[in-house]
Amino acid sequence: MKKILNVALLLLITAGAYAAKVETPDEIIAAQTKIIQANPNDAEAYKKRGEAYFGKRDFNKAILDYTQAIKLNPTDMELYALRGRSYYNNRDINSGIEDYEKVVPYYEEEIKRHPNKIENYRILGAAYSYLDEYDKSISIMSKAIKITSDNTELAKLYSNRGNVYGIKKDFAHAIEDFTKAIELDPKLDFPYIGRGFIYAVNGDFDKAISDLEQAAKLSPHNLTAYYHLGAVYFEKGDYTNASKNLRECLRIDPNNGYLKNLLNRIDEADK
Repeated sequence: MKKILNVALLLLITAGAYAAKVETPDEIIAAQTKIIQANPNDAEAYKKRGEAYFGKRDFNKAILDYTQAIKLNPTDMELYALRGRSYYNNRDINSGIEDYEKVVPYYEEEIKRHPNKIENYRILGAAYSYLDEYDKSISIMSKAIKITSDNTELAKLYSNRGNVYGIKKDFAHAIEDFTKAIELDPKLDFPYIGRGFIYAVNGDFDKAISDLEQAAKLSPHNLTAYYHLGAVYFEKGDYTNASKNLRECLRIDPNNGYLKNLLNRIDEADK
């Protein structure tokens, strides 16, 4: 359960990059592919396509795109952070660590040079989390919270810090941070997903479903919300709604073999 908790919450730490997208991941992939065909040296297009592949949980393709972007723009350290996260979620922990060990010293220095640039704190906090330096992650995000007054930025920081509290199994502080994030910007989907996941881990399935359904309403292309909804309904023994939500995942990612196998297992359990 601890490993599942860590992976699920680390996936959410940088979820803000994918939340509330108007376009579907496939639409983004198609658009960026056209740009790449016209200009194969466009690092930003590879980065954006990699983000879309990551949103679809196609980590192998995300890694390939981030690697190409790095070849084209090797001084952009955010690309190493994005690739490191993809390696981690693809269970290639050693490669992920290698990327994040490049990221940490760079952003530590960037914060010294630009102490008011919030994005640097968020990237460094995520990097610490992936390297299991959870207290450092909480500390750096707490510093960022103190120096910004923008509600959306604050909501992202509280949400990311809540994820780390969740990994540490400090569920009370995790729920407190997710709730604060929702109060600051109720249009963001990932604080609802994070809080819903914690409720589910604690066995409070009704609250979990309420939060996850709100996340899906806010961002109908967010595969993670539907996936966790399906998992919670399955735990409740409601196989009909479990199947319904996993089919929503397939609507977003129709070629996902893992989801198809999972649906077959649920259908068998419902017989």
